[in-house]
Amino acid sequence: MVQTLPIPPKVKGRLKRPIEVVIAFGCNIGNCQKQIETAIRLVKKEVYLRGVSPVYRSKPYGVTNQPDFYNGILYGFTRLKPYALLRFLKEVEKRVGRKERCRWCEREIDLDIVYYGKLFVEFEDLKIPHPDRLNRDFVLIPASWLLPTWEDTLLKRTVKVLARRFLKFRRDSL
Repeated sequence: MVQTLPIPPKVKGRLKRPIEVVIAFGCNIGNCQKQIETAIRLVKKEVYLRGVSPVYRSKPYGVTNQPDFYNGILYGFTRLKPYALLRFLKEVEKRVGRKERCRWCEREIDLDIVYYGKLFVEFEDLKIPHPDRLNRDFVLIPASWLLPTWEDTLLKRTVKVLARRFLKFRRDSL
């Protein structure tokens, strides 16, 4: 059952019980291995990680005149409410060294909430599930490796099935 949350107050908040979260990460400038490792270590302060996908190398999305990205998926549980999780991830990005640039430009680290349990959240500054998740091989392919049976909140299809369309053009297989 898809639920819509009322607009939560934009203050730190915690849930009584942890909720499953799927978070995408990416990096394409600087020491990506170190920056990704640092981001994961910092994320662990508020998200009990149960899995980290293998890193997936992808072409840039949107602005294509930049280095390839190294992407992956984190799966775990948090007690942070959606806005608190978003603010926490933005703080992690800053601590890892992310600088503000144009949309889809190169990044020292990028952390996005892909899924927050099975909830559907749609506000101007926060949309869950992530609205571009279905268009991004660098989200669906690592998600299919880590969580092949995870069912998309809206489409009711597994990420493994959703990722197959990207693999028609690659030698990878699921």
